[in-house]
Amino acid sequence: MVVVMKLKYVDELSGGRKRFRRRYPQAVAEVLGESVFQVAMKAREGAELFTEHAKLLSEFEKIVAKAKRTAAEQGQLSPLEHWRESVKEAEALVAGIRGVRDEHEARQVLADELRARKADPVLFKAVVSPEAEEPPITMQDAKEVYRVERMGGAHGRNQKNRLERICRRIETSLGPLNKIALVDLKREHARKLRDEMLATKKKDGIPARMIWSRSAVYA
Repeated sequence: MVVVMKLKYVDELSGGRKRFRRRYPQAVAEVLGESVFQVAMKAREGAELFTEHAKLLSEFEKIVAKAKRTAAEQGQLSPLEHWRESVKEAEALVAGIRGVRDEHEARQVLADELRARKADPVLFKAVVSPEAEEPPITMQDAKEVYRVERMGGAHGRNQKNRLERICRRIETSLGPLNKIALVDLKREHARKLRDEMLATKKKDGIPARMIWSRSAVYA
């Protein structure tokens, strides 16, 4: 049996030349500052073309994996977002495999290739266990839902800065948003955040606690 993998992400240039062109996931594009990975290929046909295509796929995966780790560390990508992006990518890759008996075999072929390329572990899991339980919703996910649903997806400087300022206060007190699962939040977390916010001082040196007290008196 011959297994054929369609050469995805390859388009034709003038003179019979070929180009590898693949769009980065949104979170990766934000980290890298560019939206597309593209390279003019040297090979045009035959085994050399397949070999070069495999190398470029591997290079792309390494760039994406590194950028996703950076995005996660910087709080730009939650585990849930990472998983859902990987599931979508896995489905597209599985659909590109030809010459297999069924989807199960296609996933096995793809998994072997990803393992050999040392691809993103989350993508590998999405290929071999697409029905796995999703990571828990985090504060990072809640932040994005709030931005989209309560702020209309606003990206304006003032609104975005205000949201980021509030989230920085939360991170200072409780840690990175993408590591705070909502199911793990307790009253103790709320009290800790409240006390630390009240203990902060304004630029003029007046404690926030005094501002709250004055507001209560005048009310």
